[in-house]
Amino acid sequence: MAASAALGLLRTMFGHEHADRLLTTATTALKDGNARLLDRACEPHRAQLAAYPLDPRQAQALAEARAAVARARNEED
Repeated sequence: MAASAALGLLRTMFGHEHADRLLTTATTALKDGNARLLDRACEPHRAQLAAYPLDPRQAQALAEARAAVARARNEED
């Protein structure tokens, strides 16, 4: 409800086209910011995992999991 009111206010102040453009820009900026924060939060864990010794079976399972994540991301796009 608050989001609808805010969008209505933007449309009243700037017109429909500009309000939609502002909303798209804000949404993109929030997604990018969240992705950067998540990436920054994951970095210590990535380093810890990279230093972890794996046997060949674990390395294969990890490669398969990474491939599955990559496929899932491609399906989302």
